[in-house]
Amino acid sequence: MKKNIAIVAGGDQSEVVVSKKSAAGLLTFIDTEKYNLYLVILEGNNWTAEVDGKTYPIDKNDFSFTKDGQKVTFDCAYVTIHGIPGEDGRLQGYFEMIGMPYTCCNVLAAAMTYNIVRKIRSSCICINGNQRASYMPSEGCKRNKIICSRSFYRVLRPIYY
Repeated sequence: MKKNIAIVAGGDQSEVVVSKKSAAGLLTFIDTEKYNLYLVILEGNNWTAEVDGKTYPIDKNDFSFTKDGQKVTFDCAYVTIHGIPGEDGRLQGYFEMIGMPYTCCNVLAAAMTYNIVRKIRSSCICINGNQRASYMPSEGCKRNKIICSRSFYRVLRPIYY
């Protein structure tokens, strides 16, 4: 029996466009012989599943939807949301509360690393008096590097791919 996978996209910030493009890509290369794929869009309080050009409201009690009188549940949520609520731990917390397996980092990792650049800059200012930290993306664009005078910090962001 094929597993039902929710490709979760959208979000509450400007990254919604990138998130939807990521989801569109996933829908083209995940093996549909093995999995039933469903695009689920989260935008504010409006959560919908898009199937064959139609939208169905998501039941937030168990992250399911009803199509043609039949309830569709998911075996896993593949999160492609950039920014809030997929990158700051909120969505992970929801999935953990309802027992839904998901593909990104957990609540603690997301919450601790969301907007980490600002948090570490604040730490650098406290440690180094009035000196300001600078932000530089490191090679590979998958890590962030924060440099303070006399101190080096490396921040590894959770990767959602």
